[in-house]
Amino acid sequence: MLESLRNMKPWAKVLCLFGLWMLIGGLVIAFTAAGMLTGADAESKTMQAVSQLIMFLGTAVLYVWLFEGQPLSHLKVAVQGRQWLNILTALVIMVLLLPVIDIVAQWNDSWNLGMLEGKLRMITDMSKQLMEGWMSDTTVWGFVSNLIVMAVVPAICEEVFFRGALQQSLGKWFRNSHVAIIVTALIFSLVHGDIYGFVPRVIMGVVLGYLFHYGDSIWVNIAAHCLNNAIIVVIYFLNGKGVCDIDPEHLPEVGTFWALAMTGAAVLVFYVTMLMRRKAKN
Repeated sequence: MLESLRNMKPWAKVLCLFGLWMLIGGLVIAFTAAGMLTGADAESKTMQAVSQLIMFLGTAVLYVWLFEGQPLSHLKVAVQGRQWLNILTALVIMVLLLPVIDIVAQWNDSWNLGMLEGKLRMITDMSKQLMEGWMSDTTVWGFVSNLIVMAVVPAICEEVFFRGALQQSLGKWFRNSHVAIIVTALIFSLVHGDIYGFVPRVIMGVVLGYLFHYGDSIWVNIAAHCLNNAIIVVIYFLNGKGVCDIDPEHLPEVGTFWALAMTGAAVLVFYVTMLMRRKAKN
């Protein structure tokens, strides 16, 4: 049976991936609802972390095992050679891209969607209020747990699902890695359900897609994604402690010139450390 699943057409495998995700997601929602009837808090950090682990990480591993085989190899879990250099490169690139991503985020946040504006803003505000509630805990354990739930768990689960499973499956379907990266980035942003953060998430998804494609390790992506989320957690924590007063939604401006310069530097770093190394190997 497994052999027949693994010999399916690439487009059919992609449909099966989404089918599995919806099935497992439905089960998670059902169990969450059942838990709420017994007094469990569906918005607790533990519940959120478990939901992500099952819906994204669990779905991806099950899908790869059923339809691809050898999950560890397919998901590029092994650390080989000078992989630390790719991880360091990814972290540097993420930091260099922060200013331009923030500019795009502010532009996206300024969208006015007419009749849908009120409802869409309400959805965005609900997510923001939930996160701010978690971030209001400025104890050491509160900070650590926020890092785990907001940075570590999403980085692992989302990268394994979107880049490890979906992007590679789309690449086989389209037979074009670049198209697969862009489509995955669009789906990645759509799944988050925040129209006012849609464009910056697409850009982030494209960056993460190329890091995975040329970095040859899921750990490169996990590190980059984790850093991006952790920066927000750290800012909230430092604000709560009175160490600084930075708006987590809009980082300090460096000006358009420096934002573009830093973006150019990120592209150069990517080219020198990943593209040139790939060409040297070939």
